[in-house]
Amino acid sequence: ALLAPEAILLVEGEEDELLAHPSLDFFLVGLLMFEAFVGRPLFKHYRDAVRQVEDDEIVIGTGRCKEQVAKYVLENTLCKHPQDRFTAKDLLIMLPQIGDP
Repeated sequence: ALLAPEAILLVEGEEDELLAHPSLDFFLVGLLMFEAFVGRPLFKHYRDAVRQVEDDEIVIGTGRCKEQVAKYVLENTLCKHPQDRFTAKDLLIMLPQIGDP
């Protein structure tokens, strides 16, 4: 499921509206980076994504990713709450520091 948590909550009827914001895009970038670095999608299927979003925290299993900066970037782009996610400036600073994940 390539949806940010706030989009999943909208689809599930738990939110009334969704405003466009860069944090939506950064979550999607995090999902794509997770798959590239770890070798599998973060969510197995849509229902798995809904379950994790409705729980207190999204479980980010980065055990197969050995590069510490990559783990740090994933943990900070895949935050459940938009205000906790990396900004564009954060990503521009951190991405060049990622070695071989």
